[in-house]
Amino acid sequence: MSADRPESGIRPGRTNSAGYGDERPGGSLGEGAANLLFPPSCPGCGRRLLAWRPPYFCSRCRARIRYIVPPLCSCCGLPLTAGGDHLCGDCLRSRFVFSRARAAVIYAEPVISPLLAFKYRGEMSLLAPFGALARPLPAEAPFGEPELIVPVPLHPRRLRARGFNQALLLSRSFFPTHKSRINPDLLLRIRHTDSQRGRSGRERRRNLRGAFRVAGKEKVAGKTVLLIDDVFTTGTTVNECAATLLTAGAAEVAVFTLARTVRDFSNPSTVFPEVSQKSEKGKKFFQEAGNGIIDKITHLRLFGG
Repeated sequence: MSADRPESGIRPGRTNSAGYGDERPGGSLGEGAANLLFPPSCPGCGRRLLAWRPPYFCSRCRARIRYIVPPLCSCCGLPLTAGGDHLCGDCLRSRFVFSRARAAVIYAEPVISPLLAFKYRGEMSLLAPFGALARPLPAEAPFGEPELIVPVPLHPRRLRARGFNQALLLSRSFFPTHKSRINPDLLLRIRHTDSQRGRSGRERRRNLRGAFRVAGKEKVAGKTVLLIDDVFTTGTTVNECAATLLTAGAAEVAVFTLARTVRDFSNPSTVFPEVSQKSEKGKKFFQEAGNGIIDKITHLRLFGG
């Protein structure tokens, strides 16, 4: 298959005919001076760029980014391999209460590293590349015109420790012309929970039970709501948020995330993205994964039993 031809359910990044875009020189004199003083680099690999402008990633990384395109699960947005949009197995079992979820890209390199750098090291310059990655999708996605855009909240304790809510900042980056609709105070996280990373679906659901509350039901009653988060993994967090909003009277809740994980058992890095393939432990982990040793663990991670 040609590298420029999209695979079913996933669209690779595009480059122009010259093989570059953000690496081309140009722009204003001020921009040129800024680039000389603070040389821009690709968020995915660190490769030097000549300008900090969309699409921000170098041509090599853009070719590795996997955009999510139809066919998809019509509810959770899982990329499918053939046919038109239809419900996946999980959604046929009515697992989710939100109307639909969509994501821009697959949670894999070169997206993982900059997302973690943003979330845990507070590298705010990465908001521009994330906005560029996500911007083509919301206009095309079947969200209509949501009356409220609600970032998934952090508990005050975690917000104090981190200093910012990544979902709120992503909301503003994704929807720069709809900032008046973004309401970070509508949905509250009232119970501190342990991190969801590394937990099975069952453990995630138990961990989040009763963790959210709506502040002022009259603000959400009868409204269409778009929830925003960074990554869709099992969907547990956004589903609990959606259930809370619907209970408070929201007419509909949809979900948009920058990235989502996929259940590709042939590539354990998409199932266990938190395991670094560069470390010695990570290398051994993925070597063992090749002969099926972790198949059952993978299943437990994804399905909780």
